[in-house]
Amino acid sequence: MYSLTHDNLTEHPRMINIIERFNIFQEIMAATLYRVLPIQKMWEPVYFYIDIVFALHGVYLVAVYCTAWLLSGSFMAGLLSVVLFGFNRQDTTRVDFTIPLRESWAYPFIFTQLFFVTLCLKREVSAIKQRVALSFVFLSTLLFVLFWQFAQFVLLPEVIALFGIWLLGMLPKEKVVRLYAAFVAAVLTGCVLQYGNVMTLGSLALSFMCASLIVFKLQNGDLVPMQSATKFLLNCFFLGVVVLILTFLINFFVKKILGLEADQHILNFVMTKLGIQNPFELRDFDVLLYICEESFQVMAASHWPRLSGTLLLPTYILVIAVAIILVVVTVFKVCWRFCPIDTSVPLCPQLLAAHPEFAYHAILSVLFAIMGLSTLRCKFLWLPHACLLAGAGIGHNSMWNTIQQRLKMYPLIIQIANYFVIGGLITAVTVQCLPVVQEELEDLHEFHDPDIVDLMQWIRGETYPAASFAGTMQLMAAVKLCTKRHVCNHPHFEDKWLRQRTLQVYQIYGKHSAAEVHGILKEIDAEFVIVEQSRCYTDRNIGCRTRDIVDIVNGDQVDNSSTEEATSGHGRFCHEIDNERTHGRFFRLKFENNSFRVYRVIK
Repeated sequence: MYSLTHDNLTEHPRMINIIERFNIFQEIMAATLYRVLPIQKMWEPVYFYIDIVFALHGVYLVAVYCTAWLLSGSFMAGLLSVVLFGFNRQDTTRVDFTIPLRESWAYPFIFTQLFFVTLCLKREVSAIKQRVALSFVFLSTLLFVLFWQFAQFVLLPEVIALFGIWLLGMLPKEKVVRLYAAFVAAVLTGCVLQYGNVMTLGSLALSFMCASLIVFKLQNGDLVPMQSATKFLLNCFFLGVVVLILTFLINFFVKKILGLEADQHILNFVMTKLGIQNPFELRDFDVLLYICEESFQVMAASHWPRLSGTLLLPTYILVIAVAIILVVVTVFKVCWRFCPIDTSVPLCPQLLAAHPEFAYHAILSVLFAIMGLSTLRCKFLWLPHACLLAGAGIGHNSMWNTIQQRLKMYPLIIQIANYFVIGGLITAVTVQCLPVVQEELEDLHEFHDPDIVDLMQWIRGETYPAASFAGTMQLMAAVKLCTKRHVCNHPHFEDKWLRQRTLQVYQIYGKHSAAEVHGILKEIDAEFVIVEQSRCYTDRNIGCRTRDIVDIVNGDQVDNSSTEEATSGHGRFCHEIDNERTHGRFFRLKFENNSFRVYRVIK
């Protein structure tokens, strides 16, 4: 534990507390289990780690199944959700090729939390069940806050959706307050366990909950629908605006008081997505790195035929459209009839009044959809929830009971029809997708990149353990993992100092003289620098290449090809360093292959 709290390998040469900076509690727990249990002879550490992640994704599927069952009252609905999830694997999870991602650990607990939140929101739940559910809401929220640095951005739509169904008069204030209390307790506990990681204290989710609690305090009792629908909607709009203003004020003052700037790049990225600012004009290095990465761009049109072919998209669109219409109709009918949303009042429309948990998931799904459509990486949050909601909506018992009452049919016939429709959908999806899945299972792949293997072997065999390296973020992560050497930068971007350090290192792809780059590398105490040929010479994706981003930030003209000469007075460093006459006094070539060149920085 001491080596984790006093680490000088990861951000050479400064000392950092890895537990406070990174989300590695899952690795600590896995390592503890591996050491405590008598399994060392049966399991190699790497396979133990992989098996835990895949086991958690089993829990993930169980959570999806149980939540769909709980929402709909039908076990067949849960089965449909799981089948849709499995056959849309390419768009619902990436655990099969990115096992150690933080999200691979967090998603199972996010959906476990959604199950217990759903249980809390149900009208007929007993007080004892609600207390137990709240305990598990706290525990699951704590775990996904500890496991993923972006947990706060998943929690934000959840708390907004809860406030939304209270605002529409579908949920008593007391339930929202209890859930908020569990969320706040989990976030604060996570902050303490991570040695005071204050980034979570400056999250918009926490600020939104504080703002909502202030509004709850000022609002006497729950919102009561008025005789005028216009007055009710204006009141909702006013309270919503007040909460938003309070949220940003609280967030602003918390960050000022604590001096928080760790997540500023994420807020700048969001403002770029909203069109509020232009990173190319502002020359924002951090945001340019994000928007030039494919996983942070908008969802491509190629997804729609694929999602339609598995029937997920048409089923989901049908369910979410009907759910939103029912939410709107419920609110308007309540306003016009001047009756509270209470199933015991005969004049009140049933619709979603008796199912606030479904209204919550409908609103939450719309927010997840906005995130997924605008940022491709978020599709792995939205589409699993879309599978859940699609299954729950098609198999919802209340919908089928309404059909039975309208058509005056025998309940048994409606139950058979329910199973027939869901079974038909499962069969259709299976027939359509199973051959593709079988083909994928037969297509075995093996990692093959001899150039990077040669590089790692050379580092391990030809450099001493305390040697320090600088290069691109992803490559430095590989160097740290494979060789245990000191690295000057890495991909975990939630730290202002590190973002500035990364910009310094990336000047190796800018238009600088060897002397200028040498000065930068000496300043950060880098003994070796690794230049990647692909980043230096590629002609693909002009405007978003690494060297283009550096040129934009530096105010230099972006080259249109890999061979165009610089216009800033210097050639590009990664080109010029090939000429020993220009760099012989500053750098010494120590290793070279088709993909990488390693230079020693002459002190």
